[in-house]
Amino acid sequence: MGELVSAWSDSPILGHGLGAVLRSGFTRSDDRPWMFELQYHQLLFSTGLVGILLTAAALVVLAVAMRRAAALFPEHRSVIVTTGVASTALLLANASNPYLQAVGHQWGAAIGAAVIGALLKSKSRHSVEEPERSSQFRSRSTSRRVVGG
Repeated sequence: MGELVSAWSDSPILGHGLGAVLRSGFTRSDDRPWMFELQYHQLLFSTGLVGILLTAAALVVLAVAMRRAAALFPEHRSVIVTTGVASTALLLANASNPYLQAVGHQWGAAIGAAVIGALLKSKSRHSVEEPERSSQFRSRSTSRRVVGG
């Protein structure tokens, strides 16, 4: 942790870039010298404050979207809540377990975004199909009146 924070202080705003290695030569793995166990410290080292703020903003947008999705789709609220809890748990566990993911993957956030995307896509399909159905019903009822009248 000390190595990453110390190196981050050399470039605190933009970081050193994804794939950067420590100048000190310290590595966790010879095969992947750019990967470290402390994912959020690595994110800070790699992307700086700008990257941390953008990541935090994306997570806030995701949380707001999940709340709105829960309001729009009350019948799917249990799925949304479960996904939110699982996403949060995965993002928290990632802080201490290096084997869950690498920097930039953020699977916890991707799971939440996928559920919201699927719900919104299903809603757009239903809103497109419903006007067609209602026009079909109108044409059938109109044709019946003409035939019957």
